Amino acid sequence: NAYASAEMCAVALGCERRRVGIEIGERAARYYPAELVDTAPCKEVVVRGADVDLTILPLFGHHAFDGQAYIDSGRFVTRNPDTGLQNDGIQRMMFRTPNLGNVDERALGHAGSINAHRYNDAGVDTPLAVCVGGPTLDVISSMMRLPEQPIDAWDKLGGFLGGPAQVVKCETNDLTVPANAEIVLEGRIITSGPLHDEGPFGEYTGTYGAGELDSNWNVAIDCITYRKDAIYQYATIGGLHPGRTDMYVWSAAIEGELYMELKHASIGVLDVH
Repeated sequence: NAYASAEMCAVALGCERRRVGIEIGERAARYYPAELVDTAPCKEVVVRGADVDLTILPLFGHHAFDGQAYIDSGRFVTRNPDTGLQNDGIQRMMFRTPNLGNVDERALGHAGSINAHRYNDAGVDTPLAVCVGGPTLDVISSMMRLPEQPIDAWDKLGGFLGGPAQVVKCETNDLTVPANAEIVLEGRIITSGPLHDEGPFGEYTGTYGAGELDSNWNVAIDCITYRKDAIYQYATIGGLHPGRTDMYVWSAAIEGELYMELKHASIGVLDVH
């Protein structure tokens, strides 16, 4: 429950509790070009090739009837093959084998899924990095949808940080990740290959889906990098009171988005809840 309340988000943003939504909206409108650095704490340990083993992470089930263990708070980083701009967003990844997972890319409305489907159309795999853990500000930034004008995810993050975000290049592909990441999984969404059964996974509504397994692409993990003594973070979601779980940060992001849209429409809005 690192970001499960307005109070926790207020601490991350350094603002009063009632200003959380407004602060998020205002910061989402600012951008700073990211700064590429040569190395970072998330490179203190690098595991490649045959040594890659997802079971070094404390994988576990989150809900009573989940089909497998899940990494449920990873920020998936992909690149638009047409514009070259990166996107990050929280998505779930099901464990399959020590170097194989499965990602839910059904929702066509978000940029990460759009990117993956473009690689799929080209018949090639999608370069991927998954950031597990890190500051709450990074999570809040990833919840905000990109505006109509093209902007890189890390330039957007700079707006929340109040200055350029430091990023570092991945070991096995051309993506970059925040230098302050705890754990980074590098690999490929196998968009050149078939779909596979995935799920079920308890949804934020406190329910499961329609009773059938989803079909999604597998993810091959080629490299794991992490900070020594890295903190593995997961998200609490679902149940009778989703607003008391880490899903709260989604509500806060929606408040920020609505606030800015109303302001842009010249509506004298005071606050959004």
